[in-house]
Amino acid sequence: MIFMKILNWNISYSCNIEKICNEIENNILNSSFIITLQEVIPSSYEYIRERFCRVAKFFYSLNNRKPGKFDTKSRKLGVLLILSKDIDIIEADVCHRCLLPERTLFATIKYNNQE
Repeated sequence: MIFMKILNWNISYSCNIEKICNEIENNILNSSFIITLQEVIPSSYEYIRERFCRVAKFFYSLNNRKPGKFDTKSRKLGVLLILSKDIDIIEADVCHRCLLPERTLFATIKYNNQE
């Protein structure tokens, strides 16, 4: 039997990102996994990517919908998809035609040779 861990977490833009990463490391990273984190600011994304780059793949919504010059702080919160290296991202994007596209994310993934 194949097991996969899935975590969806609104981490809050003001969280302690080191504690979040410790929780993920201690409870999720020992198997195949899919993690979605909400309210991820760019500096948190960079920290997470650096910390887990050896074991994970990433898709960050703000890389597809950059905040504009006049966007407020709330428009600089993204969604982060983190996948174990045994899962392939076939397609990923944000929902462009909605009120807050940077707060959305969809993906087609491949796991065990199945989309």
